[in-house]
Amino acid sequence: MKARALALLLLGFTALPVAGQRIDSPYRFLEHNQAGGVFAALVYPSQGRLGLGPEDAPGVGLRYGIGITGPFAVELEATYSPTTRAVVDTSFTTPDSVPVVKGEADIGLLVAMASIRFNVTGARTWHGLQPFVVFGAGLALDLAGSSAADEEVAADVRYEMGTSFAGQLGAGIEWYPSQRWSLRLDARNALWKLKHPTAFRLGDRGALVPTDEWENHGILSVGLAMHF
Repeated sequence: MKARALALLLLGFTALPVAGQRIDSPYRFLEHNQAGGVFAALVYPSQGRLGLGPEDAPGVGLRYGIGITGPFAVELEATYSPTTRAVVDTSFTTPDSVPVVKGEADIGLLVAMASIRFNVTGARTWHGLQPFVVFGAGLALDLAGSSAADEEVAADVRYEMGTSFAGQLGAGIEWYPSQRWSLRLDARNALWKLKHPTAFRLGDRGALVPTDEWENHGILSVGLAMHF
């Protein structure tokens, strides 16, 4: 009995504590479902068949998002790009006629969208990353209006962007260095209509060029967001 007691006593002194089992997961759940942020963009608009659309230019924007359920969120965003367009004399009558550039005009391109965002990893990140796709609709319009250079061409062949319905489809990735802040990179293809001058809606010119064209426009952006 004494030998057994001594053995148990020695075993108690030499025993090591059992280490708790720990499983490290690459996934981390996000604590906040709202975010507001700013971004810088590069806008690559299509100029259309007549070369009347705006030139490529940088832009800036604001974005707000809120999670709705599971992997889905709603985003509202506005991108503003101060750019230029060619003022073109489009008063030609045959397909072989060459439009003449008369000058240059400013365009204040504003693209406002409401989108559904689908997060591939759901309401969590994978190694701090959250890939996603977005699709939405909104408006594209020119805030600058007409220019003095437009007076160089006849009224019925002038280009006016006006306001057009727009849609978009894109994808990107967001990196969360913390629960509160994130960096986002995305690429989007926006679709809106370029309206041709009034002259192409009348007479023979309408057979040469359509009165309007749906064109694809590229937008690349990188931004910073705060989550709350």
